[in-house]
Amino acid sequence: MFVGLALLIWVPTLPSLSPISALAGVLASGSLYIYLTHYQVYPYLQEDFPLTALFASLAVGIGYAAVVTRVTRTVRWL
Repeated sequence: MFVGLALLIWVPTLPSLSPISALAGVLASGSLYIYLTHYQVYPYLQEDFPLTALFASLAVGIGYAAVVTRVTRTVRWL
């Protein structure tokens, strides 16, 4: 934790590949919705397919975030 905090304080930018940065941005922007929806997906798959449960939870949360974002933008224009 201290190393991460030191990096945030003293290093202004960190080099990264574009696809990794894009993926991190999608996960960060959908993290609240991933947290809110993973209880609806993960328990049903965790026993038999734990890795599938993880990716399904991420996909459902990101999809839900996309739907909520689109709906709020549409409602805002009305």
